[in-house]
Amino acid sequence: MRVGIHTDGKPVLSYVGEEEKHVICLHNQLIGGGFHWEKTIRTLHDGKIESFSDSATPTITLVETLPIERYLESVVSSEMNPEAPGEFLKAHAIVARSWLLGKIMRCHGIDADNGRIRKRDIIVDWTDTEAHDRFDVCSSDHCQRFEGIGDTDSRIKEIVKETEGMFLADKTGMPADARFSKCCGGHTELFSTCWQNTDYQYLTAHEDPYCDLSQMDPDKRNAFLRTILKDYDVETADYMDWKRTVMKKDVSRHLREKFGIDIGDVTDVGIQKRGPSRRIITIRINGSKGSIVVGKELMVRRLFSDSHLHSSAFKIEQTPEAFILRGKGWGHGVGMCQIGAANMARLGHTCRDILRFYYPNTSIRNINDDNR
Repeated sequence: MRVGIHTDGKPVLSYVGEEEKHVICLHNQLIGGGFHWEKTIRTLHDGKIESFSDSATPTITLVETLPIERYLESVVSSEMNPEAPGEFLKAHAIVARSWLLGKIMRCHGIDADNGRIRKRDIIVDWTDTEAHDRFDVCSSDHCQRFEGIGDTDSRIKEIVKETEGMFLADKTGMPADARFSKCCGGHTELFSTCWQNTDYQYLTAHEDPYCDLSQMDPDKRNAFLRTILKDYDVETADYMDWKRTVMKKDVSRHLREKFGIDIGDVTDVGIQKRGPSRRIITIRINGSKGSIVVGKELMVRRLFSDSHLHSSAFKIEQTPEAFILRGKGWGHGVGMCQIGAANMARLGHTCRDILRFYYPNTSIRNINDDNR
């Protein structure tokens, strides 16, 4: 498989050890591009590295070819802390493999523009993982985190090996589009809230009692989070219940800079549609020169932040100069909630329990099974 790797400018490469061992150090891999955790890190790679140039994906300058299971070792290590509960990491490996197989096989059959609207007074758009042209997936949160082999420890390798070939299948036997996010905020969301106007039987919206850790002793909660989150994710401590004050003038600026829309000075907003988890799907922004409807979930998060809000599951209070947002969750909330799944494992639930809870109407199959 081929992974497009985001870099901060022209890639800076060097060999680690002897050149014939093909271990390459990339000194400026970009992670979290456009999000609040964006940074440049040093990563190690042992696949075949090629240069890449494409104006459509300007931050992707390298493509690495490597085996699927080797890629998954990096994904699980990059997404979560290797100290996380083992049953959760097993579930994550199966989820990551399911999503990857669906992407490689291009079997989900979604019309990329199903639901997109681009008019003078309404913009409904999203960033999905549409098929890349010259590689299968990219290295950022746009697809799945891939930070090379440097943080892949022996425990993760054993877990990926234990689940080798296993994936979630829908009722037709094809790999499920197994989405996941950091914290659903107490309720999972529908696919159509965030992306195309399509829903799946296995991506349901339901209450999730596991992701709220507020009843845990604060010291124990913080210790638990440090065992499951990467260091730059631990810094986002207010993921479950958060508050932001956003100046109206900044919303006006975001409309101009991010959407190319000028409605003058923003005066007020009106929520038009929410999903089952209370994530905002579309919202109307009124200004001194007109109004605009913005959606879907990620576009709303971009509208109220220089980067992205944690989620669009928020309530709005207005003052003459600002909007006060009180929200829940971190991410789109579709599929597996990483915080909730890790807590399920902490409470004694198995890998299969976790997958049944977050992906009902699926079964576990193995790509290596001749009877598939």
